[in-house]
Amino acid sequence: MQKLTFNIRPLAEVLGANGLRGQGSLVDQIYGLLRKLIVNLSLPPESALVEQEVATVLKVSKTPVREALIRLSREGLVQVVPKSGSYVTAVSLDRYLEACFVRTQLEVGCVKRLAVQGVGRADQVRLKAILKEQEEALEQNNDV
Repeated sequence: MQKLTFNIRPLAEVLGANGLRGQGSLVDQIYGLLRKLIVNLSLPPESALVEQEVATVLKVSKTPVREALIRLSREGLVQVVPKSGSYVTAVSLDRYLEACFVRTQLEVGCVKRLAVQGVGRADQVRLKAILKEQEEALEQNNDV
């Protein structure tokens, strides 16, 4: 199994550049922030997520941080190791390539089905709007 390597920046540096947005519960905000940083690789695989450090940087108590980490572990994004700490789950290149293959097959299948069935005017407008959103996100480096 091949393994990807990443440059791991200090947690305070990554979190300090972002911060909470004030929407939803504190747990939801912390969860959303950490999830975004994991998905866009600002917190790469195997990064340590120290509860106290996250709490200090975000100026919150450890309890909502712990709850957010538990939610992330249920999704498989964080691995909680007893008496060691929490870490961003490692991703293997094989698993990544498999996920890309599955996504490609699903998307191609959907396009083929739409091509056979035909697309109505309302669906064309909606698809163009979605495409425009994706292009704007790409221009802004918003890959989440």
